[in-house]
Amino acid sequence: ANNTIKNQLFVTDAEGNLSVWNTLDYSLMIYLPLDCGKIRRMAISASGEYVALACQDGFIRMIETEHFNEINTIQAHKDGATSVLFHPKRDLLISGGKDALIKVWDWKSESLIETIIAHNFAVYDLISLKEGNIFTSASRDKKIKIWDTNDFSFVERLELKQGGHKHSVNALTVVNQNQFISCSDDKRLIVWSSTNE
Repeated sequence: ANNTIKNQLFVTDAEGNLSVWNTLDYSLMIYLPLDCGKIRRMAISASGEYVALACQDGFIRMIETEHFNEINTIQAHKDGATSVLFHPKRDLLISGGKDALIKVWDWKSESLIETIIAHNFAVYDLISLKEGNIFTSASRDKKIKIWDTNDFSFVERLELKQGGHKHSVNALTVVNQNQFISCSDDKRLIVWSSTNE
């Protein structure tokens, strides 16, 4: 993940190591062996002050980006945390896990705000769209789901019968506020566009 505000590049691996690189001269700023299993996803706050790590041991680790101290550790998902997203409008964190749940956290107090029974299998990615009015989840259950960020209600399902994927949906990336791309084990990339306002 690229922290453009602080010229930092965060890199993780399957062993639970985090390295931070200076993007101006590509020097290593710090290397942290977190011993947490695979770090599947990370998210950087809009201010660039925090990074959230979704770890295989089920914890979400919050690290500040000035001195790289772990400031919060949330026991989030049974069998592993697999995705994280800073809420686009509020000071909250949204996470997904191997338990197929999406959870909403007040991450500063480490308190759970909401649990959403979201998918049938692991939630592999989370992104925000439409100026932060919706967020989207991708899952091993072959589905993409769209959620309202204001009340966390379900909005729409994108699956095979809507032209979606035949296998696990592994990642999502934002093209613009009305378009995103999904990728899957079916070896396809799909560009999704919203025409709704």
